[in-house]
Amino acid sequence: MFEKMTQLTQDEIVSSTKTVISGLESLKIEHHATLQSLESTLKNGSLSQSQDESQGLNEKSDILHKSMEMIDVGIDEAKVRYTFHFRLR
Repeated sequence: MFEKMTQLTQDEIVSSTKTVISGLESLKIEHHATLQSLESTLKNGSLSQSQDESQGLNEKSDILHKSMEMIDVGIDEAKVRYTFHFRLR
C-alpha cells in the first residue's frame, strides 16, 4: 500500500500549505459575515421571534464562534509550518 504512495516534494508541501491557508482565510471571512448577520438578527430580533427561535440562533452563533476559533488555530498552525520550512532552508 505504501509503495504506491508518491512522495511529495518540499515545494509541493509548501504550495499545498499556502493553498490551505488561503482556503481557511476565505472560510473565516465567510463565517465572520454569517456571524455578523446572525448577531444582527439576534440584536434586532422581532417581537414575533419565539424563545425557541432565539435559542436556536444563539446556538448557531456559538457554533460559528467555535468554528472560527478552530479556523484560526488551523491558520496559525499552517503559518508556523510554512515559516518553519523557510527557516530550515
